[in-house]
Amino acid sequence: MAIGPNPPFYDLDDTNNFFSTSSLSADVLRTTPAGVRGLGGDDQITGSAQADIIYGNLGNDSLYGLGGNDTFYGGQGDDLLVGDGLNSTGDDVLSGNKGNDLILGGVGNDILRGGQDNDFLNGEEGNDTLVGDLGQDTLVGGAGDDLLVLRRDAAAVADASGAIAADFIVDFGTGNDRIGLTGGLQESQLQLLAITLNDSGGGSTPSTAITFNDNGVFKTLGLVLGKTPTELAGKFVNTDF
Repeated sequence: MAIGPNPPFYDLDDTNNFFSTSSLSADVLRTTPAGVRGLGGDDQITGSAQADIIYGNLGNDSLYGLGGNDTFYGGQGDDLLVGDGLNSTGDDVLSGNKGNDLILGGVGNDILRGGQDNDFLNGEEGNDTLVGDLGQDTLVGGAGDDLLVLRRDAAAVADASGAIAADFIVDFGTGNDRIGLTGGLQESQLQLLAITLNDSGGGSTPSTAITFNDNGVFKTLGLVLGKTPTELAGKFVNTDF
């Protein structure tokens, strides 16, 4: 249903919806901050080759870009956000918000943010910025020179069993990757601990736990698969996320 004489956004109803913005003009998609917005229900919304703004809102939504510099917000629910379609590219901003989201950047220099809960972020091609935010997230930079941000305020403390629900960096170093630090945290304050991560098939991989002392509380920022502390030295930068 179109809202207003020159619609600032399109509302989808509370059932499952399939909607494409490919026939919408750029002035409908970009003249207001609202863009295209789903309501309740599990929506599937496909953007155009232009720069789209799409809100999934409630439900387990699937949001797809088809080129252009898109901005997607998953909202609540376990959402799928795909920045670029086949044979298309764009520098996208993809935010999962609440729920356990799957976010794929595609081609281009994208910004991916998980929001709350346990998200999987894959920048794929391009020089991407990945921020897991809160929860236990998995960060895959993919090809290119990526920045993988570990938030200080999301650092994990071991529970009674010794388990640590920290963010997990899978493919660090595919390009000239860096790990971003927030909250004024400096590389000199970190302790990089050599650990071994075991997989379900019985294999093991030398890895690193990134830790620090936060006013007497030992916290873990993240775990980096397949990299030793020596390999990570000098790979940290300060960011303002």
